[in-house]
Amino acid sequence: HAPVRVGKKTAMTDDLRRDCGGIISQMMVGGSADEHGEDASRMIGVLGVHQGAGASTVALALAVTAVHDFGLKTILIDANSANGELTARWAKKGAVGLQELVDGEVAPADCMQPLDESGVLFVS
Repeated sequence: HAPVRVGKKTAMTDDLRRDCGGIISQMMVGGSADEHGEDASRMIGVLGVHQGAGASTVALALAVTAVHDFGLKTILIDANSANGELTARWAKKGAVGLQELVDGEVAPADCMQPLDESGVLFVS
């Protein structure tokens, strides 16, 4: 694989990309369908037990791998309203986000912003 870049830095090592690919492959096995026979959406939650645990790095790596290696439509949501590292780094100034969506002030599409050239959509 060619290195996947997000911003000016390499987003992940080859080992992390391989591990993320394995997780996504496992998730895709035995895929389920919705009531119309359409491929159902899937969700991966990444939680860190403390700041600096690496949850943001793993979440970003999973999202970028899902887009680049599997061609999946991917939305990365930073739900850490207190210390969201992804929001601090990637959110556009003045952009609406998860809080406005939850409060019913905006539609989901209004919260999604492209995460660099990676193809990942981001909600802060």
